[in-house]
Amino acid sequence: MLRMNNIKILHPIEALGVEHAIAGEIRVETLSDRLKPKVDFPHRHDFYQLTFVTKGKGWHEIDFAKHKINGRQIFFMKPGQVHSWVFARGADGFVIEFTRESLPSLSSKSLFLLKQMAMVSDALSFKKESQWKDFQIICELMIKEYSLRSTQYEVCLEGLLQNLLVQLIRVSDKVAQHNTSSSIIDKFQKLVDENFKTQHLVGFYAKKMNMTPKALTMQVSRALKKAPKTVIQDRFILEAKRLLSYSDMSVAEVGYELGFEDANYFTRFFTKAAKVSPSNFRDKVKSLK
Repeated sequence: MLRMNNIKILHPIEALGVEHAIAGEIRVETLSDRLKPKVDFPHRHDFYQLTFVTKGKGWHEIDFAKHKINGRQIFFMKPGQVHSWVFARGADGFVIEFTRESLPSLSSKSLFLLKQMAMVSDALSFKKESQWKDFQIICELMIKEYSLRSTQYEVCLEGLLQNLLVQLIRVSDKVAQHNTSSSIIDKFQKLVDENFKTQHLVGFYAKKMNMTPKALTMQVSRALKKAPKTVIQDRFILEAKRLLSYSDMSVAEVGYELGFEDANYFTRFFTKAAKVSPSNFRDKVKSLK
C-alpha cells in the first residue's frame, strides 16, 4: 500500500488562494505575497504556475533540479511536478496560476498551445532587458486587471494569459527545437506517463502508436535529443526519486510500487541509472533538509 506524506496530495488551485476558486480561474499575485508557501513544501499541485522573479536571491527546486535565483527569471511549473523554494527577504515578481480550462473554450488553437507548453523549460533566464521587459509589461497588466476586477476583467485576463504563453513558447529553446513531429512526441510522452511503472520496452509504445520501434526511435531522438528508452527510464527514475524523498516507504516498497517484485533488482536498476544507490540517495536528500 502506498504511504505518502504531503507529496501524495495534488493540491487543487482552491487550496492556494485567499478566495475560493473554480477550474478555469486565473490567479495573479505578487511574489512578495507568496514568499511563504500556503501549502508546506515540498508539494505538487494540479494546475500550471508561472513565477516571474524580477529581483531577489534564493533557490527554486523543481523535480530535484535546484535553480539559483538572481532575478530576471521565469519558472514554469506544470501539473504534477514537485517543487519547493526559498527566497531571501526583498525578493519580488509575479505568480500566475491557471488550469487547462483557463484558456478560452479549449479551441483547437488553445489545445495546440497546451501541447507546446509541455515542452517549455522549467526555468528560463534573461540577459536582455528588452526581452524581459515584454514579460514584465504583460504581468503588470494582468495584476492590474486581477486587482481592480473591472467589467469583463476575466476576458482581459484570458487574452493577456494567451499572449504571455505565446511569448514564453517563442523564447523557449526546447520549443524552438520541437518540429512537426510534435503530435507523435506528445502521444509518446503521454503514454510514458501512463505506463512507465509497468512498461519499460520501446516496442510496447511503438505498438500503441502503430509504429515500428525504429521509426519511433528516430522521431523521439530527433525531437528530444534522447532515445525513447532513455525517456522511459528517466521518467521511472524521477518517480523513484520522488518516492524515496517524500514517502516513508522502504526501498523494497518503492521498488514494488514501481513494478519490481525483486528489491535487489530494483536497487541495481536504480543504482545503474542514477549513479547512486536508493539508500544513499535517500540519505543524501535527508541531509539537505
